[in-house]
Amino acid sequence: MTGEIFKPLIPGAILAGLCAGFASLITILAPAYTETPPLYLLYQVLNIINISFLTYMTAWVGYSAADRFGATPILGGMLGLITILPEINDISKTLLLYNEDVPQQSVLSSGSGGVIAVILGVYMLAHVERFFRAHIGKTANAILTPLLTMLFCTTIYLLVVMPAAGYVSSVLCRGIEFFCMSDVAAVRIAAGGLTAALFLPLVALGMHLGLSAIYVTQLNESGSISLYPALAMAGAGQVGAAIAIYLIAKENERLRNVIRSAVIPGICGIGQPLIFGVTLPLGKPFFYAGVGAIFGGAYVTAMEVASINWGPSGVLAVFLMTAPSGAVWGMLHYLIGLLISCIMGFVITKITLRPEDITI
Repeated sequence: MTGEIFKPLIPGAILAGLCAGFASLITILAPAYTETPPLYLLYQVLNIINISFLTYMTAWVGYSAADRFGATPILGGMLGLITILPEINDISKTLLLYNEDVPQQSVLSSGSGGVIAVILGVYMLAHVERFFRAHIGKTANAILTPLLTMLFCTTIYLLVVMPAAGYVSSVLCRGIEFFCMSDVAAVRIAAGGLTAALFLPLVALGMHLGLSAIYVTQLNESGSISLYPALAMAGAGQVGAAIAIYLIAKENERLRNVIRSAVIPGICGIGQPLIFGVTLPLGKPFFYAGVGAIFGGAYVTAMEVASINWGPSGVLAVFLMTAPSGAVWGMLHYLIGLLISCIMGFVITKITLRPEDITI
């Protein structure tokens, strides 16, 4: 369900991620970019495109969720936008729910619950709107239904949904950070390897889009995403496996043509052509690719690589990476992780797969 909500947002997420990456690259390659007007203008344009998506993410999610749940999309967008308005803090103070000393620990504050709250709130809104439409005459429907729906849903949203979702979001992010960014290297390595191995099955089942809610939540909570770099290793493991299959399947020109056309998108982070055209139909290579990804996922989490955004994957995501030692080191460790995953996916597949196993 969440996958269908985020699917229409993917082009915006990719665009925002690329713009954020290129803006980050400018700051690295030209530290004095503010003193060069054309370069500074380019940086500002890239940055404002990125901000336009991320800042109003809750509104985009609300609009898409309303469309998915059968509610009026603009009402869902409005409920999503309400989530991030600073006036939420004023309401929280009135209700004595705001912590002046530590705003992040408030029961209710601007942004509480993020996209998780929005999805739950819009789901409620869809049912409430249908109820009012069924019980209000056609003459007054256009006026009373939106009014009553928003008044009722906004009240419940502020008092119940946002505080509850805020608590869940905090627990979820702390859990991810505890494992993926743990001070204990062994814990980070195990978490990175496991998540990288499981990502390809999630993509094959279409469940990976649901992870967008986790990305956005963690980005809002901590300013970076620790899970995304490890998951990106899965695509590199599959690229390595595909290259090995290409070398093994010397007599299968049709399959080699598929690999030739799908491997470049795979390198850029678009893994579905390789999944559905090569590795999944063959079975074993799909598993080998996941095993190869374990090594890269373990490496990037061991190096505490995190991303400043989400959207593009593969080599396209390199400029989104950072680490405690700095953005340049984050990018370098990410590339090393991709290379490790690709090599291990290749080696495991090349050693284990036999020509007779290739039956497509």
